Amino acid sequence: MAEGRLKYYIDLIAVAILVCLCILFVLVEPFNETPLRIPFSLIILLFLPGYALIAAMFPKMGEIGGIERFTLSIGLSIAITVFDGFAISVTPYLFRPVPLTLTLSAITLFLLLVTVVTRSLTRRDKRYFVDYQGFIESLRADDEKMADVERMLFIALIGSIIIASSMLIYAKLTFEDEEFSALYILGPDGKAEGYQKDLYIGEPSTITVGVENYEHAATDYTLQVKLGTGVLETRKITLAYKEKWLEDTTFVPDRTGDRLKLEFVLYKDGESYRSVHLWVNSSINYNNTSSLLNYLIVPPDIPNGCMEENSSWIFGSNRNFTGGYSNVSSSNHSYEIVSVNPEVGWYGEISQDIVSPKPGLVVLRFAVRDSIPTNTTGYMLQVLLNDAIVWECSAAKDMGWQRIKFPVMLRNASRLTMRVYSEKSNPNISVWWDDIEFETLTMVDVVYYKSSIIFGTPTDVSVVIDNYDPACTNYTLALKLGGELVAERDANLESCAKSMWNLTFTPRTIGSHLPLEFLLYKDGVLHRYDVKTVASSVDYSNIDFVMNYSITPPRIHNSDMEYNGHWEYTGKGNFTGNYTTTTSTLGHRSYEIAILENSSTVPGDFGAISQEIAGKEGVVLLTFDVRDSQTSDTEGRHKKQVLISDILIWEDDASGDEGWQRVEVPVMLATNNTLTLQAYGEAGGTDFQVWWDNVKFKKFEGAAERETKVAGYVPSVQLSGTPMPIYANSTMTLTSSNCDQLNSGETLTLHFSENGVVEPGDAAYTVSASGKSIYHLGKRYTIPGSKPDLLLSTIVDGSGRTMHANETWELGDGYNLSIQDICGMDSVLLELNRSNEILYSGVTVVDGVFEYQTDVTGVGDDVCLFRCAVEDILLDRSVQIDDLYLYSDAPVHVRVGDRYGEFEIDEICSDKIVFRNVGSIIFSGTCSILNDTIIFEVSDNRRYAYLYTTETESGTHKLTGTPSSYTTAKAGGWWMNLTGDNHPAFCYDFETKKSYEELNVYFSDDLFIAAGDATYTANVSNSKTGFLGVMHRLFNPDRADLLGKILVNESEEVQLEIGESYVLDEGYLLTLRDIFVTGGTAWLELVKEGEVVESGACIEGGTFEYMVSIVGNDVPIFECTAVTVFQKDESGFVILKDIRQCSDNVERLNVGKKYGKFKVSKITVDRIVLTNAESITINDETSILGGWLKFDVSGNSVTPY
Repeated sequence: MAEGRLKYYIDLIAVAILVCLCILFVLVEPFNETPLRIPFSLIILLFLPGYALIAAMFPKMGEIGGIERFTLSIGLSIAITVFDGFAISVTPYLFRPVPLTLTLSAITLFLLLVTVVTRSLTRRDKRYFVDYQGFIESLRADDEKMADVERMLFIALIGSIIIASSMLIYAKLTFEDEEFSALYILGPDGKAEGYQKDLYIGEPSTITVGVENYEHAATDYTLQVKLGTGVLETRKITLAYKEKWLEDTTFVPDRTGDRLKLEFVLYKDGESYRSVHLWVNSSINYNNTSSLLNYLIVPPDIPNGCMEENSSWIFGSNRNFTGGYSNVSSSNHSYEIVSVNPEVGWYGEISQDIVSPKPGLVVLRFAVRDSIPTNTTGYMLQVLLNDAIVWECSAAKDMGWQRIKFPVMLRNASRLTMRVYSEKSNPNISVWWDDIEFETLTMVDVVYYKSSIIFGTPTDVSVVIDNYDPACTNYTLALKLGGELVAERDANLESCAKSMWNLTFTPRTIGSHLPLEFLLYKDGVLHRYDVKTVASSVDYSNIDFVMNYSITPPRIHNSDMEYNGHWEYTGKGNFTGNYTTTTSTLGHRSYEIAILENSSTVPGDFGAISQEIAGKEGVVLLTFDVRDSQTSDTEGRHKKQVLISDILIWEDDASGDEGWQRVEVPVMLATNNTLTLQAYGEAGGTDFQVWWDNVKFKKFEGAAERETKVAGYVPSVQLSGTPMPIYANSTMTLTSSNCDQLNSGETLTLHFSENGVVEPGDAAYTVSASGKSIYHLGKRYTIPGSKPDLLLSTIVDGSGRTMHANETWELGDGYNLSIQDICGMDSVLLELNRSNEILYSGVTVVDGVFEYQTDVTGVGDDVCLFRCAVEDILLDRSVQIDDLYLYSDAPVHVRVGDRYGEFEIDEICSDKIVFRNVGSIIFSGTCSILNDTIIFEVSDNRRYAYLYTTETESGTHKLTGTPSSYTTAKAGGWWMNLTGDNHPAFCYDFETKKSYEELNVYFSDDLFIAAGDATYTANVSNSKTGFLGVMHRLFNPDRADLLGKILVNESEEVQLEIGESYVLDEGYLLTLRDIFVTGGTAWLELVKEGEVVESGACIEGGTFEYMVSIVGNDVPIFECTAVTVFQKDESGFVILKDIRQCSDNVERLNVGKKYGKFKVSKITVDRIVLTNAESITINDETSILGGWLKFDVSGNSVTPY
């Protein structure tokens, strides 16, 4: 049975065996060198593929005859071979024996599989098979006649063979030999493949070249090897007729580039006769630099490569491209090439001829930028050297300024061209070229550094310097961290030498995005530059070391953004900035930086506010609140950044809906600092805002950098320092140290003759001069004379910034400072103008002072109204301006008797102005003085005044979570379930992650709540509960019906000196009266509204309590623990912890007590339950639970808040 089935597939097995034999004898060595290679090649080319195809097409016996099957097999094989050869010729494998044989074999085997399937699907009695026995018998039989079709095909096949053979014999007998010469190149294995295509400049390369003479006479040849436009090798060859020349030809590449034409040209009789070529890449082999010595040169200068002059470059165009020098895309000048709707083949270019003392290898570097913001293609940015393209890039998508560099080979005279080329009809374009220069191949490679370093801990870096200057060179490697020099080393390197330098430095600054700069100087001039970004952090396991650098933090003016002033806005593009009441975390305002309405930004645009801050060098903790408007998770659009003196210390992508974030980050301050808060457009966009609030420096006490979510703050009245006594015969003195509404040099002294009463003349407000500067009526002035009776208002007070050529600094009051020109690295031309009128201009050297003096009526002649210092000129041709002061030319006269609120000027001295009150000042309730500058809250008995501060400490009570919106009009009703997990108004235990309160509401029809369908529950835990958004303490241990509001819950340690007080709520004051001489015992006194309510001794480790009687039980409404009691001589202090105070105004609950439409329905030991006794319909601004919770209704959504 098996033999019977096998006969149907015996021909297919034979074909598969023949395919394997063809691969063996055509491709596999040494079998492919035998005479069998030719017949097997013919079989695979002229028979097997066609037979397999015919077998698949005609699986039945009798469909076609044997002669037809044989003839069609040959014809179809030829067709398959032709199409397969064409297909592989357009692939990287080309038309070669290996790919041709393998693809034909694969086609044949695939067709065999198809044949197996088609024959299997054919009935056995009709299935085709090769009947060898019948074929032999048919040959023996002479009585069978051929069919007409078979006879015709047989005759046609025999005739074709005869005709083809006759033509071949005739062509051979009558052919006259052609006169020609052959030129070819071979790969390493003697075949026309496997050529070396990656070459190295200066290193020999070899390719086998063959020349054959069929010119019927001896012939002289010249063979040249060319790379690009240069000749690398020339050979003279003389060959007799039919003589062959086959040798390895060695040449040395003399230039670099991608896709260079390596051409072999054969000359006969002095004219080019034959040529073959390869496309190769030629580069520098940095692992074998000895071959470069002959190519290294001192790079020639490119005149006006920085584009700061109108010279040297020649503009050219074939149509409507235009060109000119511009400062639109950068602060310095660049060359701008512009086109409007160009067609195919249009271009604009700038070029100039470069003269080099000798040919050689240099690096060309330049900066380029285009105005195409999308992925639109069709523009090519090109660099040509001697009319050959050496660099090309599509202008699609604005990538900002690109810094490009690559090696090129210069001639003695070379032409350099920067071109913009249009490949098709395109939209308008602008392209800017700048900073074009040649340099040597010398490289600085940072091979090792730590991206995270520790403040005060030595760290290592490793730098490899490859010297490709043409001679031995003295170098200096400088290492800077955050702009400060931290390490330096000198060395001498031979040409083409490599050296690794290891440097160690100790970080003395803190920041998460610090620049670590590597600067290589040659003969005192910066030669190479590299920069890495590192994070320098604090080692919290060795915090004592860092604490040695902790300083008293300087003040940030207007830190809560509650008034206009101190913050200076700068920006680029369509960003704008201003104070806003839209959102804030502290007070009523924040600062908003936003993209203008209906406008967009491009990459690199920014908006920023900054403030100059002076202080001591040291570590402080910078804290701020920040929020942005982006809600999507798409990254890379905008960034929020904080910089100190232009160094990035914090950055966050705006992606995600984070809400308000509180950020705390340790920073290192210098004596003069610029704090900048910035919104930066990384990819550009529209409709984006960033808000900043509550920005301040705090004393660094070991806090790590962190970001926490802030939903809102409940501000409270805070006392700055000791509470202010206002009882009879007391004196209150306020300065900038204990009252942040006063500036440095301002003092307010109040003497009280009675409780809360200041008689006329008993209040003195003094403003003292600091040098020639003085504050007057809340504004800063300079004193031009000998005493402050004639003042000039200060417009700019000691500011500084970095400026570029042709940049204008708007100073205010119409004044502008601009840089007209930068003269090398040592001087700059400055101009001061007002309302477009030039006041003064002049050249100022580095470390010099630029001043403007003029006559001021009533003041004198040559009064200095403006001055600034030129601190430095940087490598990017920017200028650091510092110590800039500008004063008004309109003098302010100060006279005795001038009024300021309740005060008038009483005395003008040489160094101060003294005001005194002209009428009585009465302290009662909420009152203010000095034109509402300072506000007090006065106790009922008018013995103490509580000073309001604009720097209210945020976070006294922190609300977490974000109010959620709920969709209405759901079929069958819907639930709203609120807890501290999802709503900021509900009290929440952060330690146990449990909510003290919950509200469950069922809406039966849109916004209708039926009676009994809303339940509010207050849960009790550890004798505490949250009730209507406020934490309370239980006074009844058996039932949650007596509640006292928790006012103070301070777990941190508080230190009190003898006589110092700690302010509590509801008019309470805790004072350390004394420490007993025996030590270990403190005398504490608790006062309410001036009356002592508790006084007694508290030992170290003991608890001081104040008990009140509530419904017959004594319960503590105040308690604290004395952790440490210290006494030495007449001084001492106590450290208190776990300070707890609750209200003595008890909330009494009973079943049935109403809170709006809710009633108390249940009171147990562990919970309080309120249920709505009446139906409620929720509209916009509807409130429940006695006004505690409100609803915002918008369309189909309702939001509780």
